Order: sequence, then C-alpha cells, then structure tokens
Amino acid sequence: MIVALLLAFVANAHAQGLIWVKGTVTDALFGDFAAAYNAVQPGDKIYLPGGAFALPDIDRQVHIVGVGWDRRMTAATGPTFITNSPTLRPGAEYSSFEGLRFSGSLSLRAGHITVKRCYLPHLEVYENLAGNIFIQNVILSCGVRPTSGTQTVAYFYNNVMRDLNVWTDSRADLLNNVFLPPTGQALYIKNGVFRKNIVLRAGLPYGVYECINVVVEDNVFSTVSALSGSGTNCPQSGNLVDVPVTDLFENVPEGATTFSETYDFRLKPNSPARFGTPETPDDAGIYGGDYPWKDGLLPANPHVDFIQAPPSASGNHLNVRLRVSAQNE
Repeated sequence: MIVALLLAFVANAHAQGLIWVKGTVTDALFGDFAAAYNAVQPGDKIYLPGGAFALPDIDRQVHIVGVGWDRRMTAATGPTFITNSPTLRPGAEYSSFEGLRFSGSLSLRAGHITVKRCYLPHLEVYENLAGNIFIQNVILSCGVRPTSGTQTVAYFYNNVMRDLNVWTDSRADLLNNVFLPPTGQALYIKNGVFRKNIVLRAGLPYGVYECINVVVEDNVFSTVSALSGSGTNCPQSGNLVDVPVTDLFENVPEGATTFSETYDFRLKPNSPARFGTPETPDDAGIYGGDYPWKDGLLPANPHVDFIQAPPSASGNHLNVRLRVSAQNE
C-alpha cells in the first residue's frame, strides 16, 4: 500500500492529479474522478491527491480518502477540496469519507456511513437512517431529519460543531464535542445522550434551546444555564455552567462563531472541563473520550510532507526527493 501511494504522489508531481483506486481485486491509477468511480467495486478505496474534485451522487459502497484539508499540514500536496454538494443514496451503505474539505453540503440518504476528519459547512442526515457516525470533523451546520418509520440515529464524537437541529423523533448521541456560538438559537437535541460536551454560546443565557428525552451530564457551558427551561424528560447531572471561555482552552477567542485552524482547543492545565483524576482523566471536549482529536486531522494513510522534483527527467532518471510520515489511526 505504501509503495503504491508513493508512486501515486510522485506521478502527481508530474501529472494532473492522479487518483489511486485500491481495489479488492486490482489497483489502478486514473486521471479523473468519474473514471475512478466507474471502476470501483463495492468496498474499494479511492485515494484523492491534493486538488479540487466534484463528486457524483454516491450509490455504491466506497471509501474516499483525501490527503487532508488543514492548509498548515498539506503544504507539500495541497488540501483535498470537494467543490460540490454530493448525496449518498441507497446502495452507498457502509461507505466512508476521510480527509476532505467540502465547500458545500453533504447529504446522507444511506445508513451506516462514517465521516471522519472532514470539514463540512453543512451536513444533512435524512430520515429513517441508522448507524451514521461522525468523528473528529468540523461541522458548522447539521440537521438530523424527522422520521416516518424507523428512527433516524446519528452518533457524533469529538467534533467541532456549531448549529445543530435534531428533529423530533430522531436520535443523536453527542459525546466530547465542542459547540461554537450559533448563528441563531439553534441547538436542538432529542432522544439520546449529551455528555462531556463544551458549549459556547456568546451572549445567549442558555446552552441548549430545546431538549427532549436526552440524558444531559458532565457538560461544560459558558452560559448561566444548561437548558432553556427544564427541557422535557432531560435529566441533568454533573454539568458546569457560567464557565468563561478564557478558563477553558489554550487559545480560543471569546465569541468565535466559526472555526479556524489556528485555534487550540486543548484544555488549560486547570481547566474546569478536566473531569476525573490525574491518574484517570476524563476530560470534556474534543481531546477527551474514546476518539481524542488528532492535531491537523490528517487521514490515517501515510502523509507526504515534503516533495522536491525537477520539471523533467534527465538521462531517463527522475530525481525526486520525498519525505513521508506514517500516521497513527
């Protein structure tokens, strides 16, 4: 796998963004996404280099992996941008996305999708879907749609989020996320667990605008109250309220309503969001829990952090210098 990736990146230095399909049967390089997608079999992986790509609506099981989207971490390759707003349709169950920056929205009409280490201006999870998991993403707007049958279920772990609307009868479990101040009142949670999150709400007096059938425990709020009112069947325990943002993080400005790669969401040594003990820490926020935030959010595949290549070969030799760093999951 590593050898093929290196060859793809070397080729990419001298071609227009070659795309590698790692197949269950065979491997191949393609010059555009449409050709690569048409060639994949269920469960194949498509590795995208840095560059801009438009994805079709996805209707088969496929795993799409970019090189990452944080510009500080992708100086050698450039980030992987998705320029349109694709939809995952029936047939795409058990697909995954990793290391991509979307400029539009991502809509899910298929269940059991995993989205990891991506940047999403808007995410839409449509009705009657189960098993969708979102880990270590930036999600600025999200709707989990109401159901007309089987309950829509989504799991959010260690994301930086902003506006969230879980519609009535849907369910969302939200653990170790950070919620930036919203563009409106939006933080609607229903039918799930809301635990170890940090909620920043700027001038609003409450953290959650509407809460129905949710266990709310061990969260940290910058507001004077956790909920707007008592909620409906929302038992609360261990929550901290009215905590200044300046007491929480190493470097996140008060009132920031959007995400910046320069923000440091690590907790200060004496942050109130540090639960547990020094021997067994149990921190709130994105660096705690089962999926601690990975700085730079690089995908799990080996990362090219240095490329030096001449514009043409000399004597049938191409003297390319590469530095590749392994990535831990």
